[in-house]
Amino acid sequence: MVLAVAGLFLLNPLMLRQSMRIGGWSVVLCAVLCIVFVSIYFYRYSIEIDDEYLSESAFSVKRYRVSEITEVNVEIGRGARFAGVKFQNGEKVGFSSSLVGFDEFVALLRQKAKLAKPAWE
Repeated sequence: MVLAVAGLFLLNPLMLRQSMRIGGWSVVLCAVLCIVFVSIYFYRYSIEIDDEYLSESAFSVKRYRVSEITEVNVEIGRGARFAGVKFQNGEKVGFSSSLVGFDEFVALLRQKAKLAKPAWE
């Protein structure tokens, strides 16, 4: 669907039979490339949890050791919930509640890391 919108955006000047200069075409092309890039990113984005690693991938893979997780907190930021994950080395990673199965993801992550649910949640 998103790619169809990008194609419509690109073909709109041709359908309206308007002439555009090179600057106009470059703006349209940049907008279409951004739409395509973002849609590919969201299509490829995935999170995997197993007994040893938490893997986050889109264009590249980031792997975190589950055994090094010290906290998993669900917080509110910018009007939406997110899971803040802290590691032994002080590194922090956040996951948006827009993930399908967010609550199950948080519960599974706590289970794999052997962490209890905080009292304030």
